[in-house]
Amino acid sequence: MIAYLRGIVQEILENRIILLTNDVGYFVTITNSILVNLQKGDQISSWIHMHISENDVQLYGFSTAQEYELFQDIIGISGIGPKIGMALVNHANQDQITEAVSTSNHQFFQQIPGIGKKNAGRIVLELQNKYGNQSTRTQANLDPTEKEIILGAMQNLGYSKHEIERSIRDIDENLPVEDKIKQLLQKM
Repeated sequence: MIAYLRGIVQEILENRIILLTNDVGYFVTITNSILVNLQKGDQISSWIHMHISENDVQLYGFSTAQEYELFQDIIGISGIGPKIGMALVNHANQDQITEAVSTSNHQFFQQIPGIGKKNAGRIVLELQNKYGNQSTRTQANLDPTEKEIILGAMQNLGYSKHEIERSIRDIDENLPVEDKIKQLLQKM
């Protein structure tokens, strides 16, 4: 696995470069933070994610270890691949993503091409432990029968039990069950 490359920029092609390292040219898809002010002939260093698919190998480059780790967290979410992960890293920094996750701001993620309502909900849910503010989040105190009704309704709509249980803590426990489902749908 390639984890880090240092070399000279041989060519710049939109959001990709050819990085010449020890007489070998690597195609690397890079973040906007690297692309800014980059010129042919510049020497750069980059943290690398190597993505291997059935018929392709792609390299993704990041300017800092923090940016690289954020990307790794994003693509670790089911349904989110490296192209969407790269789009998100290019759209926002870690502070902006942390704020959006902490406030369950699904619209923030939906602004990014390739991220719909369901993936935005997944991102918020999956990144909550690492980037969300856990001190303000507690499990809703629901009646077991109501919880089963809510779980059944949400699963019928295509959400996994894991996704539902992680979001259910945000709903207002004083609402009727129908309104709890509506509130949960808005959060997902």
